[in-house]
Amino acid sequence: MQDKEQTNVETCIRQGIAKNRQGKYAAAVADFDEALRLDAGAAEAYYQRGNALLRLNKTDGAYADYSKAIDLKPDFADAYNNRSVVQAVRRNWDAAATDASKAIRLQPDDADPYYNRARAKSQNGNQGGALRDINVAIRLRPDFADAYQMRATIKRGQGNLVGAIADLDKGIELAPGNSAPYMLRASVRLGLRNLRGGFADIARAIACKIKRT
Repeated sequence: MQDKEQTNVETCIRQGIAKNRQGKYAAAVADFDEALRLDAGAAEAYYQRGNALLRLNKTDGAYADYSKAIDLKPDFADAYNNRSVVQAVRRNWDAAATDASKAIRLQPDDADPYYNRARAKSQNGNQGGALRDINVAIRLRPDFADAYQMRATIKRGQGNLVGAIADLDKGIELAPGNSAPYMLRASVRLGLRNLRGGFADIARAIACKIKRT
C-alpha cells in the first residue's frame, strides 16, 4: 500500500471513530466501509465498524466484524471483549465467557472483560465465580458503577442484603442519574420491610426516567 493510501485509511478510521462518539453510527459505518475498501486487511476498521453495528443493534454484522478483526490480529483483546458482549446479547453465555477469558489473558488489567465474564458466569448459575470476577473488575476500576450494581445483584441472590445495599449505595453515588440501581435498592429495602426507604427509591427511579425523556 502506498503511503498516501495508508494515510487515507487512517483518516477514514479516525473520522469513523469520531462519528461513533457523536452517536452517528450509520455515518461511521460508511467511513469504515471506505477504509476497508482501501485496505481489506485493516483490523482496526473491522473492529470499529463492529462497534458501530453493535450500537445499531446489528449483532450479526458486529459479530462478523469482530471475528474478522481477530482473524487479522489474533491478540486483539478489545475485539474479543466486544465479541463477548455480542454473545451476551445473543444469550450465548458459554461463548461470552470464553471470549471474555481470552480478552483477560491478553489484557489482564482491563476491568471490562472481568465484568462481561462475571455476567456470563452469573447467567450460567456460577455465582461464586461471578462474584470473584466482579470483585476484580471493581478493584481495577473503583468507579465502575455498573459493576457495583451487578455485585449487589449477586449478593442479593446469596442472601447478603446488607452488602447488596452497600454496593447499590456506591453505584448510585457514582451514577445518580441511573434509575436501575434505585429500583433494585427499592426491592431490597422492601424485602427488609423498610417501606419508607423502598418507596422513596421507587420515586427516585421514576424521577430519573422522567429526566431522560
